[in-house]
Amino acid sequence: MQDEKPDNDKPTSPPSFSVERVGSPINPGGRPSILLPLVLFSLLLIVAIFYLPEWLPKANNTALPAPEPVTSKLEDSPFQDAQLAKARREAQDVLQQLLTVQQELENIAVQRWAEESFQQALQFAADGDSYYQQRQFTQALAQYQTSLEALQSLQSQGQQVLEAALNDGQAALANDDVDAAIHAFELAYAMAPEQEAAVSGLQRAQNLPALLKLLTASQYAEEDGKLDDAIEFANQAHGLNSMHLGASQTLARLQQNKLDRLHRRYMSSGLSALANNDTQQAIDAFTQALHLKPKDQDSLDAMRQAKSKQLAQRIAQLMQDGQTLEASEQWPEAIERYKQADALQSGLVQVRVALLRAQARAELDELLSARLAAPLALRDERHYANAAELLDQASRIKQPGPRLSDQIDDLQHLLIQARQSVTVQLLSDKQTQVQLFKVGGLGVFDSKQIQLYPGKYILQGTRAGYRDVMHEFVLQAGEAATTISIRCTEKIGSI
Repeated sequence: MQDEKPDNDKPTSPPSFSVERVGSPINPGGRPSILLPLVLFSLLLIVAIFYLPEWLPKANNTALPAPEPVTSKLEDSPFQDAQLAKARREAQDVLQQLLTVQQELENIAVQRWAEESFQQALQFAADGDSYYQQRQFTQALAQYQTSLEALQSLQSQGQQVLEAALNDGQAALANDDVDAAIHAFELAYAMAPEQEAAVSGLQRAQNLPALLKLLTASQYAEEDGKLDDAIEFANQAHGLNSMHLGASQTLARLQQNKLDRLHRRYMSSGLSALANNDTQQAIDAFTQALHLKPKDQDSLDAMRQAKSKQLAQRIAQLMQDGQTLEASEQWPEAIERYKQADALQSGLVQVRVALLRAQARAELDELLSARLAAPLALRDERHYANAAELLDQASRIKQPGPRLSDQIDDLQHLLIQARQSVTVQLLSDKQTQVQLFKVGGLGVFDSKQIQLYPGKYILQGTRAGYRDVMHEFVLQAGEAATTISIRCTEKIGSI
């Protein structure tokens, strides 16, 4: 069954499919269905799959026949491609190094100190790019390598260029060459902004014009005799650059001039005060002078002279105070003054003599005071003899003061009274044994009258079977007769 051929007279545009124009297999009255060719093709395909292998003759060997050798010439070369790939990789590696070194050189401002060499090195790299674009990788690698070596050579020069810039900047600063210093340190700062020498050097170079103006102003002020103003200008200049030799020397010289002037002023004031015997003012002035010049020999000699004179004045004042205290018979206070004088300068004869004299009088005063404070002790013969000897010693003092004179009179009166007896009337019961300590036994009695020197006494009464009794009494010189009763009246064991 053949397919219907299309009518050649019909148009070539794709047909427009619709239900009215296409017949249905169930309704053969329409035009032939489009499914019929598809069914026939499917039947032929099934027959080919299941029956055609049986119809074909079977081969003895199932292996595919070997392909016939290709006789045509290959257009590509694998070895050459591998070499090109290797050259390309090497070119890329060198190019990466080249870019790294280029960046490092730009970081140290290579354009400022080797612009021509840097551009020439980059041109080698540009030539390499041209070869690379033409797939001539070997030539590109050679150009890149040449560029890298040129850049590395510049890189090795960087530290030398930096050091030369720093050295040139320092030399320019030393010569006060503003333009050269700024130029050198700007290059150093561009190459190494993190380096302190470059930073500080550039700052000093930028401050140099102002520094030079301040030094000029300092010079004019000094010429006008305005030393303080000159120092202030020099100090400001030194603050701008403490390493500037001219500023440092000018400031040091002006400060030394001011120090010399002040030193002369203090020395003149001290010598004038010393001539007027105002040693403390002189010492204060010489102290200020030595503060300015600690090792100045004239200041040291003047200070020793002032202190020596002040020491002599101090000792003389202490001696005078001691003598005044002696005149008022204030012996402990006088001794203290003499001791102070001796401590200031030991071995002075007049001080030692005065000290011994004051100590002897102080001791005598103390003994007299103690003896006069205990008149009743004179009842004892030993104390009486000591008092008499003390009175004799005091009486030999020439020009005794009022206090000593009174002490002599009082002691003499006490010695007289100590030998004037006082009448004592004793009463008892004829049964009590009576004893007077330091005198002796008085026996038993009803009444007894005795004569005793002024003093303190103790009576004791004893009686068998009775408790002892004690009676203490004091007799004063010139006292009227006194009566004392002593009896033992308390039996032992009685309630």
